[in-house]
Amino acid sequence: MAYVALADVKKVLKDSLFPYPADITSEFEFAEAYINGRLAGHYPLPFDDTGIYASVPTQIKWIAAHLISYKLWDGVVALEGQTSDTAAIRWKKLADEWLTRLVKLEE
Repeated sequence: MAYVALADVKKVLKDSLFPYPADITSEFEFAEAYINGRLAGHYPLPFDDTGIYASVPTQIKWIAAHLISYKLWDGVVALEGQTSDTAAIRWKKLADEWLTRLVKLEE
């Protein structure tokens, strides 16, 4: 059971202002795995159930969209540790802060 549905992440990015490559399935899956890893064990039900966590999925989708956008926009593999690009470092810090706050809200 996934905490973040890949289909939901794709929906958020449909109206993105960023020019994404034609095939970014691997980017979606990487961000999904990253978010799930941070949230695993903190919630009893998957976030696919938007009826139960109505306010949380929007935040998670926002985070996923930005994790992907900074990775592609800056042209670096920032999520995988290659954060020599200043803009990528700023985006990663922002995304990590959002994830940390979200997890702390439920602790």
